[in-house]
Amino acid sequence: MADQTQSTEQVRVEVTLTIDGDWRSDPLKLIRGIREGSRNLDRYLRKAVKAARKNGMSWDQIGEAYGVSRQAAWERFSTD
Repeated sequence: MADQTQSTEQVRVEVTLTIDGDWRSDPLKLIRGIREGSRNLDRYLRKAVKAARKNGMSWDQIGEAYGVSRQAAWERFSTD
C-alpha cells in the first residue's frame, strides 16, 4: 500500500478593529465596535458552513472545525 501523506492547508484570518476617538476614556465605543465586528464575523462563519455543507462536508467535520460537537454545530447552523 502506498504511503499517503495528508497535506493540510492553513487558513489565516486577520481581523482589524478601528475605533475612532479615545476608547480608553469611553470604553463603550470599544464594546460597540467589538459587537459589530462579531456580527460581521458571524455572517462569514455562516457562509462558510453553508459552503461546507454544499461541498458535502458532514456535521461531524463542521463541528470538529468549529470546536463543538456534531449536534451543537447542527443546532447552531442547520436553520440557515
